[in-house]
Amino acid sequence: MNARHVALRAACALTAVWALAPFARAAVTVIDDFEANEGHFAQAPNFSGSSAGFAAGSTADRSTEAFFSGTASDKLVIDDVVGTNDPGGGAWRLRFLSGGGTPANNVTLDATGYVGYWLKTTTPNLRAGVMIDDGAALERSVRTAIISDGEWHLYQWNFDDDTQWDAFAGTAPNGAIDAAQVTIDALYVDAALAGDGSDQDATFYIDAVSFDPTGEIAVPEPATLGLMGVGALALLRRRRA
Repeated sequence: MNARHVALRAACALTAVWALAPFARAAVTVIDDFEANEGHFAQAPNFSGSSAGFAAGSTADRSTEAFFSGTASDKLVIDDVVGTNDPGGGAWRLRFLSGGGTPANNVTLDATGYVGYWLKTTTPNLRAGVMIDDGAALERSVRTAIISDGEWHLYQWNFDDDTQWDAFAGTAPNGAIDAAQVTIDALYVDAALAGDGSDQDATFYIDAVSFDPTGEIAVPEPATLGLMGVGALALLRRRRA
């Protein structure tokens, strides 16, 4: 098989994956897409008493500056207060409440599959998490290092994997999602404490808060879709030539 046939076969495979992507996404429910408004995330960053280490003037607003899908996302600007830190040892922590932290104000989810969201930033040393209300307690996901390359990345957690959850607060937190149905309490972002004591201000965008009861939220990232489309188109043109 010559190089041209190998390249053509690869292009066909990529095109097939790209074409099937909508079907793979069929089970995904986007809970908040920020297209018309902030949806369940209408509260200020400091609305929760569990948030700490940043100024009251920190903001969260719907923005059309950047978006993973559609035309808008939620833009958060966190103003770190030097010397007032996260009780856990970081510079600050944000419990960005969904529905004011009230289960009745949120979408009820079957506690199976994955929950997550897309985030974009150039601010280093941040971590992403999510908080789940499973009845009597709040469970916080393990926190994932956020990639600060200015591109959109998906951060998601498995309801069924107890190693991905830590006890946070409530009557009986146990570090596991053990209720049949749950709600998203909050999106959780924190920042490491700089060794030199400098400001740990941050700007980041959140989009497509999502849930997939069947498995991972397997949505191709924009860069991947772009490469697949360009590669397939270039090889198709060569074939026609």
